[in-house]
Amino acid sequence: LGSVFMLREEWDLALAELEEAVLIDSTNLQVWEMMASLANQSGRPALMQASLRALQARDPNHFLRFQSKGVELYQSGKIAEAESEFRQGIRRKRDSRLLNNLAHILMEQNRELQEALDLVNEAIRREGTQAVYLSTRAAIYLKLGRYDEARVDLQEGLKRRGRNAGLLLMLAQSYEGLGDRERALKVAKVLAGQPDELSPGQKQQVKELVLRLR
Repeated sequence: LGSVFMLREEWDLALAELEEAVLIDSTNLQVWEMMASLANQSGRPALMQASLRALQARDPNHFLRFQSKGVELYQSGKIAEAESEFRQGIRRKRDSRLLNNLAHILMEQNRELQEALDLVNEAIRREGTQAVYLSTRAAIYLKLGRYDEARVDLQEGLKRRGRNAGLLLMLAQSYEGLGDRERALKVAKVLAGQPDELSPGQKQQVKELVLRLR
């Protein structure tokens, strides 16, 4: 029942079911994995850490250990080491988060884009069209010049996540790639008028986009 509630994104109901399952059998790795997945999808870092501790206590080389370490290394700017952790985790289990994170690294480095696309497509097949996976795939599509496919993913991602500066910037870039300068400029101007929502890199991209489109 917990998995049903998770598919519906009814996080509190799903958590109640999983907590009951843990009380019945605290050694069940699948339940703890679902708990970690719930924590990841619903944005509950304390629950994620508790789930990881429980998993590592039962399996020191659990695949989520590599996911957690990889994210930590990525955030520290140690990209090659992060990639290594994600690949090691994938060898243990082809988990959607690991697949997406590895795809994201390859996309950012603009290398092995077909492998990156295959990885994120597998993540989507396994766990559905979460906004974060759609964002990764859209970024890959942009680099491959597949602008209409990027646009479709970005519009769906915005429906699921709500307003997001990163998704809107890529949407403007997809419109530019499609030759729809009017729509691209409209989105870019909206972003330019709200600089507090943008990172320094995004501000520069928006500035360059507006200059190109005028």
